[in-house]
Amino acid sequence: MLRRTTWSVVEQGLNQDMGILAAYLRKWRLQLSTGKTVSAAYHLCNKAKRELSVSVDNKRLEHQLAPKYLGVRLDRTLSYKQHLEEVRAKVTARVSLIRRLAGTTWGASARTLRISTQALVFSAAEYCAPVWSRSPHVKKVDPIINNALRIITGCLKPTPVSYLPVLATNVRISSPGLAAIIIGVPEEAGTTPMAVSKLLKEAFELEKEPLVDRSHHTQPKPRPGERPHAVVARLHYCLDCVDILKRARERKGIKFGVMTIFVFPDYTAKIARARAAFNDVRRELRDIDGLRFTILHPARLRVTYNGMEREFTLSKEAETFVRNLKWV
Repeated sequence: MLRRTTWSVVEQGLNQDMGILAAYLRKWRLQLSTGKTVSAAYHLCNKAKRELSVSVDNKRLEHQLAPKYLGVRLDRTLSYKQHLEEVRAKVTARVSLIRRLAGTTWGASARTLRISTQALVFSAAEYCAPVWSRSPHVKKVDPIINNALRIITGCLKPTPVSYLPVLATNVRISSPGLAAIIIGVPEEAGTTPMAVSKLLKEAFELEKEPLVDRSHHTQPKPRPGERPHAVVARLHYCLDCVDILKRARERKGIKFGVMTIFVFPDYTAKIARARAAFNDVRRELRDIDGLRFTILHPARLRVTYNGMEREFTLSKEAETFVRNLKWV
């Protein structure tokens, strides 16, 4: 891996590194698999379409625009678009198998469908998910996962997407609804899944420790005196995550030992922006007597006033509604 400002310097540095590697291999009587060794460039300049000239033992390495590393396709901009398109094609084929299985007389039980979906669909859909979960192209995979959830739960198209994970409680799903952001956890407290699970149990007084698949700090270790960075925890079961988030909303800041922690849902950047668009409207709604409102998943504003209920998906529509209320 080399980062420079010009192509010539990059190629020169890579060729020097490959020379050092070749000398090391000759010393220990090892051989480099040139067929599996490729070069690639990662940048955001669409006009800079150049193939790197990198050689080892006078053999030029193949240049690939999007090489695959450990099963993940790395495109030029690291947007993971190609990888997610491949994942979508693979998952779509496997969902078709689940659909056929649901239509048979011997394999239509809920348990069989859940186990089959977890083994075939979610194993492929969740592979290396922490790497590409923040990509804007995740939406290519989400509808296919929702189709699988509808099959194993028996839900129809009108069923809200947010209900599907709750109904399929025993299935691991690739959804932001299973992740929570924990603020206020110091570095010395530990961020391993076991430590976070124990922390959640004691802080929220749960009956048992929730199963945490992954957990990590969002940023590097802070400097002395700085606030601890947030921790992202991915829970195995959706109901555990829903229960913890509900308790966090009711109690807000949770006193735990010498620290105070806050827990929030881990929304994608797109959903977070959509929910934040209603902030100004919500401030105005608080000043209207007899009016109740709430934000629904993923980004819908529900307003109840004088026995009438309205839902808005666009902030401009909600602003127009508030202006009309003030004139009444």
